[in-house]
Amino acid sequence: ARDVSPQMPPRNRLVLLPLISRACERACGNDDRANAAASLFFELYSAPNDELRDGIASAIVGVGEKIGSKLFDETFTTRGCLSADGIAAMRGAQRVLALHTLAEIGISSWYDSKETIVAAFERAAADPSDEVRIACSRAAARYVAAKAPPEDVVAELENVLMTLAHDGSDEVAEESRV
Repeated sequence: ARDVSPQMPPRNRLVLLPLISRACERACGNDDRANAAASLFFELYSAPNDELRDGIASAIVGVGEKIGSKLFDETFTTRGCLSADGIAAMRGAQRVLALHTLAEIGISSWYDSKETIVAAFERAAADPSDEVRIACSRAAARYVAAKAPPEDVVAELENVLMTLAHDGSDEVAEESRV
């Protein structure tokens, strides 16, 4: 996929998602291979549009449905590309994609690790990029509205949303109040 991707226009890279998904599924249990395969979702799509972002999130959710929450956490969230540290190391558009993906994962019926999602949203709320803080606000609000998480999680996410609603950037604050 890394060799083919540069020759393809970004909008045509959706065809690579099933290949990357299978690579992630097969790599489970091997930390190096699993992290490399999971990172492909973010490396090949440096600035995804809405269609690509939804496709990537759906592909990652599909991987989780097949391998289960425990292996998914080992591959993606514990020390992988969707951990709070992994997201912080990404470029801006990739961080937006990661937050969108986390909201979709959190909404899914198979994923039960709320702490990972909350930690990523808390870290993104303090991100220096307005674009990432806006994405954090949207993703956290979508997660709360769709999942109806337990009260302790809602309280933590309300703190994140209140922080964003009082953000120094008018654009971030306005988006968080919607």
